[in-house]
Amino acid sequence: MKKRILSFILVMCLIVPCVMMLTACHEHSMTSIGFVYDEQESVVYQHPKCEHCDHGDLSLKEATEYIAVSTSEELKNALGTNQTLVLFEDITISNEIDGNGKAKNLYAINGKNIVLYLNGHNITATAAPTANNNYSVFDVAGSGSLEVYGKGTISLTHTGTDMQWNALSAVIQARTGAVKINKGVSVIHNGGTAMAYAVDVNTTSGTATLDFNGDLLKSSYVVVRIFNNHATAAGVVTINGGDVVSGSGSKTCVWVHYPNSNPHPAAQITLNSGRYLGTDGSVGRVSCNVADNVTVAEGVEVTRFNNDEE
Repeated sequence: MKKRILSFILVMCLIVPCVMMLTACHEHSMTSIGFVYDEQESVVYQHPKCEHCDHGDLSLKEATEYIAVSTSEELKNALGTNQTLVLFEDITISNEIDGNGKAKNLYAINGKNIVLYLNGHNITATAAPTANNNYSVFDVAGSGSLEVYGKGTISLTHTGTDMQWNALSAVIQARTGAVKINKGVSVIHNGGTAMAYAVDVNTTSGTATLDFNGDLLKSSYVVVRIFNNHATAAGVVTINGGDVVSGSGSKTCVWVHYPNSNPHPAAQITLNSGRYLGTDGSVGRVSCNVADNVTVAEGVEVTRFNNDEE
């Protein structure tokens, strides 16, 4: 009997550490993460870094400290300092409406550098304002930056009063900041108001940039707008792949908007790759009335329209 008890104790001594090892290996609250890349050096999966995991032939790169995010409130709270964030749950959220019926920006990044890994999850936002006000899901300002990786979608649907041409609604707005969208990521504005942009690049000082290497940029209206309203401020858009799909009647995928017909030379559009389409699958267009501000790589099919209209 004593031998049986001793044998049982020895077996448990072997099993318990193994169970603890497996539990630690997949615990989301870990503070570092290993990044798994594909052949194009694009992140396709993020796995908690631990010495016990068998990653097979996958290329596990150097670990980076991160904050695990599962709710909208956790995401908001993490934007106050430079951080790498990893999403572990889908987020469905509505933009806050103030006492005057105006929608507020949902996630403000002001002067901070944020790296967000969607990790196979989506951020789905709706807004129901009753008064006119520019708003977005992510607002990047103060020379801050937002880089988005991992498979997933960030989307916005305007369900309130149509603001017509009085105010804009954007999934991401870059105002004196840098936005980089990487492979696997889709950014979609489902419409509901006239000026609906997937990304709005809008600066009155300094530089605002969009670097798109993702899967899909799509809007019911113009997909990407550069609001070029300053003689020295620069709105710069570079697209290196993916689909850019416009629902506007003119099928405008990228538009440089010159207020008061005053074309400043600072805006730049570079289309290195990608497909530019209307929702019917026909060829889309890029609109800019300073022709030299647009560079289109050989083999990229897009209509050039040198005028200030969408």
